[in-house]
Amino acid sequence: MGKHFALALQVPLYKTEQKKKKTPARRGLKTSHIGFALFFACCALVLAYLIQVNGISTKGYEIGNLQGKIGDLQTSYQNLEVKAAQLQSIQRLQSDPEIAAMVPVTSITYIQEDPILTQR
Repeated sequence: MGKHFALALQVPLYKTEQKKKKTPARRGLKTSHIGFALFFACCALVLAYLIQVNGISTKGYEIGNLQGKIGDLQTSYQNLEVKAAQLQSIQRLQSDPEIAAMVPVTSITYIQEDPILTQR
């Protein structure tokens, strides 16, 4: 269509195949290289994010397990305290056959210190 328009107006025909001037080689990064770099940087950031989220969720799972163990240990500690109180009770001591076989003390003898020995 461009040829016909140019002929109708009697405008010189524009040559699309003009000699291309050689452009000097550009040094530095090309836009395609920058795009690849950005793509790989985004992939690296997504991978780092996934690793971090996975680590945090694993730590949360471990914390939940440890809190469950803490609850179990607190319950067993309370049970052991109750058992220790029962074992130290007066009724337990009175019913013990070794304690029941003991003889009450009738006389108490106190030892007095020698005043001459304590002055040294």
